[in-house]
Amino acid sequence: MNDPNASDKDSDKDSDIDLRVEVTDESSSLSPESAIGELWPLASYRPELPDWGVYLTWPSDGQSWIHAADLSLALRLIPSRRVFHRTRWDETFYQLHYGELSIRVRPTMWVRVDAVDLQVGEQVEVLSREGVNDPGIFTVRDVLYCSHKRVVEFALSQRGMTLPKMYSRDDLQPLKIVHKLRSGFFQHAPQQSRLPTDLELLNVGNLTSE
Repeated sequence: MNDPNASDKDSDKDSDIDLRVEVTDESSSLSPESAIGELWPLASYRPELPDWGVYLTWPSDGQSWIHAADLSLALRLIPSRRVFHRTRWDETFYQLHYGELSIRVRPTMWVRVDAVDLQVGEQVEVLSREGVNDPGIFTVRDVLYCSHKRVVEFALSQRGMTLPKMYSRDDLQPLKIVHKLRSGFFQHAPQQSRLPTDLELLNVGNLTSE
């Protein structure tokens, strides 16, 4: 298994990867020429959220693009092949999630990837696919981007042991049970009591355990 903390060596060779520079303030009075060399260049691009992406390299000089309270965690997660789920923009920072972990970052350059519907910590079933895989129930250990194949891959674990093989989305089936009553399940109205209305019922009083 590849080390998720190491950037893919082939990433620098992929010159046509969709890299997008995002910034915070499009209303600044700075001209485009004066923005050259500034920490946050000018642009009007804002992505539609949620989206997914990966920081294969450190995206900016210094650390000021990371929220101060999240710096320690961000240094553990970036750069790497981990695929982050970006969910919210608060006019200064984006909220990024990786499983139960979350960090806040300013708009910076990253590699956008296709939407991912599985997350770290989720249980999945490995499909046999005609004997290609050994089927079983596992937990998603990491969600990683392979720049060489340009696909998202999944590292799985079971009982604390990480499997050496990486899996594609087609290999996996999420274990999500949705209970839904079928339409028209009850075809008949419930039976009503047919006791005569003038029937005198026996009064047994208050029952006790004595």
